[in-house]
Amino acid sequence: MSEERQVSRRACWNCGASVDEHVRLCTACGTGISPMPEEPPSSRRASEWLLCASILFVGAGLLCLFSATRLLTAEGYVEEYGIDISGILRFCGALAIIFACCAFFAASMTYRRSSLSLILLAGILSMLGVGPMFLGSFMSLIGIVLVVIKRKELD
Repeated sequence: MSEERQVSRRACWNCGASVDEHVRLCTACGTGISPMPEEPPSSRRASEWLLCASILFVGAGLLCLFSATRLLTAEGYVEEYGIDISGILRFCGALAIIFACCAFFAASMTYRRSSLSLILLAGILSMLGVGPMFLGSFMSLIGIVLVVIKRKELD
């Protein structure tokens, strides 16, 4: 009774000939064959890009929350004109909280590598939360650009 051994095979990178996995030299052309790495090095770098995008979205969300607290705690009476704008400030503060939640949602979706369209929608909405000196919008924009560059890694 003869036992057949299953040998894993792969292609030579130089000539394309099929060679055994344990062979160090191609039998057809003599080219040296090194063991294949488990994971391509580019996938790790891309994961870092998406992680950076997530961190930028979190930063934008924190800046939106900072703006929201400033708007919600501001005095709404303008003495020079004799008008009360506290209702407008509360409304803008509530919008800033919503935009901050959108930024946090974009961060979690990016970290989990979920739907590109949801990340883009949440990222664009988080840009509306501006933050101090438009820094939150700028951070969201950079996060969106990073996600679009690495969109092939998303589900």
